[in-house]
Amino acid sequence: MGVSYNKLFKLMIDRKTRKGELCKAAGISSSSLLKISKDENIYVDILVRICGVLGCDFGDIMEYVPDENSVIKSEPSNRQLPDLQEGEPARVSEEV
Repeated sequence: MGVSYNKLFKLMIDRKTRKGELCKAAGISSSSLLKISKDENIYVDILVRICGVLGCDFGDIMEYVPDENSVIKSEPSNRQLPDLQEGEPARVSEEV
């Protein structure tokens, strides 16, 4: 998936804004709004226009939804951390 625009449609419902009204006010096409409803990729300038009309930020109308393939899974490290005595300063190793 990647991106969800469910927040946009929730905001539109809360503000009683119709899709056609948003398209006209933001100067976007109905096909752009259709892409949004399908959680497809759209140009950032369309999001900027929508946020300008609704007086909100990107985070108010969309959210990142990671899919299984996009999450990087780190392997547990086999390196052991040195035991530090209380009051002893930590030494930084230049090992990478």
